[in-house]
Amino acid sequence: MRAYERLLNYVVVHTASDEFSETTPTTQRQFDLANMLVPEMKALGIEDARVSDLCCVYGTLPATLGYEDAPAIGLIAHLDTVPDFCGEHVKPRIIENYDGGDVVLGDSGRTLSPAQFPHLPSLKGRTLIVTDGTTVLGADDKAGIAEIMTVVEHLIKEEAVKLYETKESEFPEAEQLRELERVVLLKSIDSKWMDHIDDMEILRQGIGLVGYGQRDPVVEYKMSAFEMFNNMISSIQEDTVRMLYHVHVEQKIEREQVAKVTGTNKDDTSVKKPVQRKEDKVYPNDPCPCGSGKKYKQCCGRKLMKA
Repeated sequence: MRAYERLLNYVVVHTASDEFSETTPTTQRQFDLANMLVPEMKALGIEDARVSDLCCVYGTLPATLGYEDAPAIGLIAHLDTVPDFCGEHVKPRIIENYDGGDVVLGDSGRTLSPAQFPHLPSLKGRTLIVTDGTTVLGADDKAGIAEIMTVVEHLIKEEAVKLYETKESEFPEAEQLRELERVVLLKSIDSKWMDHIDDMEILRQGIGLVGYGQRDPVVEYKMSAFEMFNNMISSIQEDTVRMLYHVHVEQKIEREQVAKVTGTNKDDTSVKKPVQRKEDKVYPNDPCPCGSGKKYKQCCGRKLMKA
């Protein structure tokens, strides 16, 4: 997600402070944004993301490999906005390719003019984010929060790319990993899609109950289905990446001869042949070869057995 996209999500949360309050934070509504940031941080991979009782959001990233002993860097921004002007119901508006002239703030009758803000012409051609003139934007310091979250995402992705390159180096050929990616992805899609179909059927059967709450079942069904589909896509992506990172290449181990043959009594110069009989085999009831006229078992065969 781009930094400005995050900013658009943050500015609509009312977090104005109260200069007359003696509590910390000065307003409880600041917890709304704090509690919104924690799951976003955990989704990025910051497992220890948390909110303190004083509405401070904390989270840490492991050091880059090889720099564990380097000094830690803290990225800090504040949640609250000024109470001098309305900070509720903010309606941000994007102005792309700004022309350097006056900026009309909705129907409020307010205008940002280069005569009042001389630096505006220097922003010509850039993208501006403004309000409708009835509220503050709250970019101080929600823009800072958006930048921090974007930097953290970049650092995590950068580290993830390095780890995946290491994983790819374990394969004899890169195409083998590409084929594995396809197999794992299809397996994940097949599993998640079947679960999604079951969940949609359960949703269809129970969606009529929302009518008792004076809500349109059709609208609620569409909204829930859309959210469930997006969750399925995210789950497929997460499971696929998780499985690929845990794949290990097994190599067939062949035994190697350790001891060397120094000498034997065997004569390997001649090729061994099957042992063949020099005479025809005589069966017990055959005539005895000695010419006595008796059966072999009654003559020489008996003598051979006695011997």
